Amino acid sequence: SVQVRLAGMIEQFTTIDLFAINKVRSIYSVRLYELLSQYEDKDKRSGYRIMSVEDFRFHLNCMHVNPHTKDLKRRILNPAVKEINKQSDMDCSVKDVKEGRRITKFLFTFRKKPQENLL
Repeated sequence: SVQVRLAGMIEQFTTIDLFAINKVRSIYSVRLYELLSQYEDKDKRSGYRIMSVEDFRFHLNCMHVNPHTKDLKRRILNPAVKEINKQSDMDCSVKDVKEGRRITKFLFTFRKKPQENLL
């Protein structure tokens, strides 16, 4: 039934502070911020996430865009990371994980910046 399927959905959503990303303009940056926030250790205000290149493409809805990984990194991944670092409350970095010479995964590490005084 519908009630059974909806049970627990509130706990499964990722909540993000819209004020923390209000200056972010790229949809790729917003989506990456959300994906990283899912793996944040709330006590340490940091975390990491390993994501396959295919999963990254799927989650950012760019499966048929930039078929070569180097183009994906240059046009989508690196600009999104740069914008998150500059325009949000998160510092993040990404490293390639390779099998042989081929990039198969991305390792994201991130931490929340200390809160600035708003007054």
